[in-house]
Amino acid sequence: MRTVAAQSTTRSEANRMVDEMTGGMGLTVSRNEIAVHLPSNLKRLTICFCSNLVTVLDEEQVSGSCNNTSCQTLPDRLGKMELSSCSNLATLTSTGNLPKAVRYHSIQRFSINDCEKLETLPCNNNLISLKKLEIWKCPAMVSIPEGGFPTSLTSLVLVDTDICKSLFEWGLNRLTSLEVLEINGGCPDVMSFPQEEIGMILPVSLKSLHISHFPNLERISSIAQNLTCLEKLTISYCPKLKYFPDDGLPQSLKQYGIMDCPLLEERCKEGEGLYWSMIGQLSDRVSRSFDHSDYTSQSEEE
Repeated sequence: MRTVAAQSTTRSEANRMVDEMTGGMGLTVSRNEIAVHLPSNLKRLTICFCSNLVTVLDEEQVSGSCNNTSCQTLPDRLGKMELSSCSNLATLTSTGNLPKAVRYHSIQRFSINDCEKLETLPCNNNLISLKKLEIWKCPAMVSIPEGGFPTSLTSLVLVDTDICKSLFEWGLNRLTSLEVLEINGGCPDVMSFPQEEIGMILPVSLKSLHISHFPNLERISSIAQNLTCLEKLTISYCPKLKYFPDDGLPQSLKQYGIMDCPLLEERCKEGEGLYWSMIGQLSDRVSRSFDHSDYTSQSEEE
């Protein structure tokens, strides 16, 4: 990945740098104040620290560039896009949705981090190939896009965002291909997970589940037992968490970790905890880890 910091560069010079540096692979546009040409064969695009950026796609423009307020078009081959620390970014498109003629078939991974004014994503029928979605620290985003998230998703990471309530009510079980789910914060009122009181069901396709920073979470509900494909379960920073499901954890588990959940950890103490008989049965075939690296999101691992 190459970086173009264009604030002190002429437009022609910036475009020459882009053409020479990317080779059709990856480009980072950082602290940009002028238009930068986006090559048609670009596969990865990162836009970061662009404080004047207010929208990513302006449907009223046609030029393939990224300037101080918007990007007019995105390359057709773009497979990965990241937006980070764009403090005034309010929408991904000037109308709130991608135009009907535009379908970004190629985008498979989309990451948004620390965009404090961004409120929503485009409707899901525009991102039909999206597999990995990460939303970090976007406090204004409190609802999911019209139609929910794309059912093609295999990995969903939500960190410090208030979108969870809307997502849970829409139905996570609709994401029938989802294998990795990480929810870190954004659920201050959740007392049980999955939430039985709203009929919440997790996708049976899940292989890895990580929940963290649920300040009022008290129990893992019995619905979790239905996750017959679950191989990895990690739970961290849930100070009130005390109860596992009465019928135990999924028999498919291969790895589990509990960190900074003092009440639950007390119940899982070897030889004496209330849940030790349950945990002990798993221990013969399940690896147990308390390494902080196990609580690192998928985005940091790749």
